[in-house]
Amino acid sequence: MASESGDVPDRCTTLAGPSSFPTTRWTLVLAAGDPNSSGRRADSRATNGGHSAWDIERIWHTIYRGRNAMHGSAVQSAIFYIDIALWDIVGQKWNVPVYKLLGGKINDKIKIYTSYRWGNIPRTADAYRRRTKELVAEGAIAGKWDPFFDEPYTPGVRPEERLDFSRQATLKTIHEVTEMVRGVREGGPEFEICVEAHAKFNVASAVRIAKAIEPYNPMFYEEPVPPENVDAMIEVQRATSIPIAAGERLKSRLEAREYIERDAFRIFQPDVSRAGGITEFRKLAALAETHFIPVAPHNPNGPVCLAAHLHLSTAMSNFVILEEGGADPALNRELFGSWRDSRAYFLPPESPGLGIRLSDAFVREHRVDAGLS
Repeated sequence: MASESGDVPDRCTTLAGPSSFPTTRWTLVLAAGDPNSSGRRADSRATNGGHSAWDIERIWHTIYRGRNAMHGSAVQSAIFYIDIALWDIVGQKWNVPVYKLLGGKINDKIKIYTSYRWGNIPRTADAYRRRTKELVAEGAIAGKWDPFFDEPYTPGVRPEERLDFSRQATLKTIHEVTEMVRGVREGGPEFEICVEAHAKFNVASAVRIAKAIEPYNPMFYEEPVPPENVDAMIEVQRATSIPIAAGERLKSRLEAREYIERDAFRIFQPDVSRAGGITEFRKLAALAETHFIPVAPHNPNGPVCLAAHLHLSTAMSNFVILEEGGADPALNRELFGSWRDSRAYFLPPESPGLGIRLSDAFVREHRVDAGLS
């Protein structure tokens, strides 16, 4: 993204996140200039090796293969920064939104599920029934939350309690969560229920939870077990009719391939910022499509990632639903130029490139000192 003036600071710009995520910091790589030039200021000069911004695939593979011994979240996220800037530059050069470069519009609007909008209410069916009715009245058609909190105990979060590394869910937790899910279903008979587990459980507990909430027909049950063992995920999926959703921690086609080919989940959740940008995300979605697995992008990471996911979702045939994340309507209006606030659907950006423009005033107002040099 270019700033309003096109000027790029000598280092990356770190901005404070929205009020809904007060500790969040976003590091933005700003790029400007002619796509045919190899000197696009701060980021491009050091990373594209003299290649044109048109050569997105070549630049992607140059970085990826140059870091073979270090692959992981850090490398893939670094590739994302460069990759998304290149797509933005090319879109601006052609004066078209990025989704048109990806094949054009399949989805006129992007279905979303709301994120954690139940708030701090009692863990009872009645409380969740009432709150879900309010969400439905606000226009929501789907919603996700983690009803397990830190159960089983996460070391370091509640130090006064006994350490528990067993990943075992208690009967109290299973009963409470079942009642909460029942309340959501009674509050919204056609409301899509998305249950997040953050990879907390062992296989036995994950299956017991799935069986308990299965009668209420959730849309998906996200990351019930850690993703490091594909056989564990398969065992949970085979034990329940609820679609297992996962993929945010799978950072490339190589990591996702076995999960997809063995049908370890029924909804795939790649994250553009963790998987190496738009270039790799497209291939992940295409791989899932060959197994008739729909894609629900993991989207908690701020407006730039939101923009990328909106363009990808607009042009994706197997797109099913997008995470609302911490979307801030006022912030999005400032960055996108216009924004339709909704609990049910977002609209694709129609401005050139990603559709985001950072004013110099915005950068000055929100910049924080992250101790980077």
